[in-house]
Amino acid sequence: MSRLHARRRGAAQSATSTIPGSSPLASARPDAFRKVWSYGLLRWKLRAAQREIYEAIHASTSRKFVLNSSRRLGKSYLWCLIAIEHAIRNPKAQVRYAAPTAKMVRAIIVPLFRQILEDCPLDIRPEYYVQDGVWKFGNDSEIHVAGCDNGGAERLRGTDTSLALVDEAGFIDQLEYLVSDVLMPQTILTNGRILIGSTPPPTPEHDFLRYVTEAKANGSYAHRTIHDNPLLTPKIIAEYAAEAGGVESNTWRREYLAEFVTDLERAVIPEFADAEAAVVKAELAIPPYRDAYVAMDVGFLDLSVALFGYWDFARTKYVIEDEVAINRMTTDDLAIALAEKEAALWAGKPPHLRVSDTDLIVINDLSTLHKLTFVPTHKDDKEAAINALRLCIQ
Repeated sequence: MSRLHARRRGAAQSATSTIPGSSPLASARPDAFRKVWSYGLLRWKLRAAQREIYEAIHASTSRKFVLNSSRRLGKSYLWCLIAIEHAIRNPKAQVRYAAPTAKMVRAIIVPLFRQILEDCPLDIRPEYYVQDGVWKFGNDSEIHVAGCDNGGAERLRGTDTSLALVDEAGFIDQLEYLVSDVLMPQTILTNGRILIGSTPPPTPEHDFLRYVTEAKANGSYAHRTIHDNPLLTPKIIAEYAAEAGGVESNTWRREYLAEFVTDLERAVIPEFADAEAAVVKAELAIPPYRDAYVAMDVGFLDLSVALFGYWDFARTKYVIEDEVAINRMTTDDLAIALAEKEAALWAGKPPHLRVSDTDLIVINDLSTLHKLTFVPTHKDDKEAAINALRLCIQ
């Protein structure tokens, strides 16, 4: 125990009646109040809706638990409280807490920790080290908090963790990397758990949807809407619905009903939301003569995606035959995947043209090392090309 925490214990034992905080239990029964804190029993601080989620988490035995929730339900408060409980109950525990940005950590997460700890007895209350983003407890437990922007996820690396919490996961750009590469390996020796919570992101094309789908399948999932918030009256809910643009609006459905919908104002091809049902998804008779094409967008943490298709002159339609989508790949991995797909689709006949975004190193490696020649795209008419595609979709 640190000298500071030893001094705090002495002060607390000599003046237990002066425990900070406004809880009636703190004033009426200071010994009992101190006991629930020392045991890390903080469920009483939660509202009914939060307690239901809390109980579902503790009833689940899955390594990952996913919460898909509306705004204003108190999910960040719940995550902070669970982290504090775990740190108090488990000496020398290492807890990781991930948020989308460092700004969110400063403006929301740290104040929530302080709010929860406001009535914590002095000798139990942790200290926050701003520079390191760490809450340190007297039992040698630590909660490491970091925003994931600007490479901040790397600050959450460590040898072991018994609990990791991901807040607003739908707004973390490299969520799969954070969970699979940074956090999961730390749970191997501890049998640790990862809690992933968020409101749905602006587009369903986000890793959070995959975690939601997996969690639904194995029963480690909770979904809550604005109607589950007992603090809101029907009148207040109606006001929020009107402000969001009505109950049919994407904002209402995403932010308050926690549904996965596309934000048309942010979509590059907003017309596709209406046209998706009309896209033919079937095996078509392949014309005897056709010029095949490959179009590729290269990423690393983001997906590298290649589309394989042709222009059907008789039907006047673009036909996409297949795709390759991989991440964290080497150029060799990419070349093998491309060559195998071309061989399967076109029996060894090379495509008429391959086009890629302008990653010149990858283009050069594919050409010189693997005999796969790609032409870099022209960037000067990007907006015109997008508009042409939108017209095609229309």
